[in-house]
Amino acid sequence: MLGTAALLQRCDLVICGDSPLLHLAAAVGTPTIGLFGPTDGRRRGAYGAEHRVVQALPQHRGHHLMSGPDGMMEQIRVEDVLAAIETAL
Repeated sequence: MLGTAALLQRCDLVICGDSPLLHLAAAVGTPTIGLFGPTDGRRRGAYGAEHRVVQALPQHRGHHLMSGPDGMMEQIRVEDVLAAIETAL
């Protein structure tokens, strides 16, 4: 784990889902972009101005959810991730 923390500390930016790596990168001071599906990134993401959250938004048709929680990560748009990268660097 110390080797992983040292490696994350050398990174300019870490982009990953809500995982221990995201939080470890934030803990060692590396800016992060957290990708969140059904989990609320505003509550579970890393804290601080150097950290960004890209949140999947569920697709609704009428009163029905188009994809269940398992497919929500697919709702994250590449354009949103690229915009987060541009603001982070």
